[in-house]
Amino acid sequence: MIRTATLLCALAILAACSAAPERAPVDETSTAPGFAAAAIVDIAVVRAVCPEGSDELLGPDLRAAARKALINDKSYAVPVDSFVDGVIAQKNVEPARAAEAMGSDGVLAIRLEQWDAGAFMGSGRITASATATLYGKNGVELWKHTLKDRAVLYGGTVNGSNYREAIVAVTRTFATEVLATLPRKIAR
Repeated sequence: MIRTATLLCALAILAACSAAPERAPVDETSTAPGFAAAAIVDIAVVRAVCPEGSDELLGPDLRAAARKALINDKSYAVPVDSFVDGVIAQKNVEPARAAEAMGSDGVLAIRLEQWDAGAFMGSGRITASATATLYGKNGVELWKHTLKDRAVLYGGTVNGSNYREAIVAVTRTFATEVLATLPRKIAR
């Protein structure tokens, strides 16, 4: 009996050691030397690029959350989405080069690469990855922040009745984290 228990403990320890380790979160930022000289005052937020199938649900929420973070946390002026989308469609310009066409100082593009909501019902936990890039008037990259394998928590139990509210809250939290290293607007 003792041998069996010892053997089972040894197998459990061996299994735990050989299990695939969790990926460590990545948090990388790069800011161009010319960021301050660009004197960014207003930033247009283009439609977020999301994994296939999640575009309709997450894209508008992520874009709205990014707009709020830019206005409330970073003090930038942000044109409304309908104006931004209209200029891009009318001028047939790629988002990274749209700042000048809109009369904005910069364009923020967010690419959502991962949104794992497998544990969201109940625990309120999502694992997400995204890259946010700020382009200047000439399409040059002024700032970029990449988050990978970031755990984002709702802060409560998620069920059918609060699911939508919880998704919006978690998306806001994630957008704030993605934009955390973007410098605040320089006072003029």
